[in-house]
Amino acid sequence: MTRYRIGNFSAPVCGFKMNAGMLRSLQFLAMFLCAAVLAAAAQQKARPQPPLPASQVPPRSEESQANSDNTQSNSQPAADSSAYSSSRANVIDLSPPPDDSKTHPGSAEAVREAEDAAGLAEGDAIGGVQDFHLWDPHKAAKDIEVGDFYFHQKNYPAALDRYQEALLYQNNNALAAYKVGECQEILGAPDEAREAYQAYLNILPEGPLARKAHDALIRLEEKSDVKAANKSDHKRAAPDPALTQRH
Repeated sequence: MTRYRIGNFSAPVCGFKMNAGMLRSLQFLAMFLCAAVLAAAAQQKARPQPPLPASQVPPRSEESQANSDNTQSNSQPAADSSAYSSSRANVIDLSPPPDDSKTHPGSAEAVREAEDAAGLAEGDAIGGVQDFHLWDPHKAAKDIEVGDFYFHQKNYPAALDRYQEALLYQNNNALAAYKVGECQEILGAPDEAREAYQAYLNILPEGPLARKAHDALIRLEEKSDVKAANKSDHKRAAPDPALTQRH
């Protein structure tokens, strides 16, 4: 058996004799094949891969997401600060046009009815800036309790303020409405007192204070009639200025 050596490697070759030229050719062929395999692998790696479907897109890391967001924000033009201003400067004018009262003669009454339905206090306007009170029956009850304290101390203005605040927190509180009527009647505001007593009856027509509210309305009506009669009598009793000048 003949042994042939290629570098540090020797292998037996049975029945076949190779000269030095053939061995050199085999070495070159092996080197060429290795180089071709490496070049093909490099070319495959450099070739762009087709995009993956949306369901197979790999998740992005937080760092790459942050870099992408920064790139997008830098690419967008800066907003013109002069085009924006504060909310106070951009308040929309909701006042009616100058000729609204002529073209819509019933609009003022409709606005007042809407304000009453919304439970707005006197002087508030729909669409305007006003204090916002949460629906809080507990605070309403506390205001009535404090108002009762002032009422028993005969501090009727302070009691009235508390009862009215209770209605801000709970506008259908019948007890607060009745007590507002009491305070207004004592303070000499019959029209406001009449309105408060009627509000109680609208909320609780058969409530525990309904009889007192009815009596108060009758009492206020009688006082109003007496006042009107006295004014009429006083006008009749007053001497005629023309006659006085003749005499």
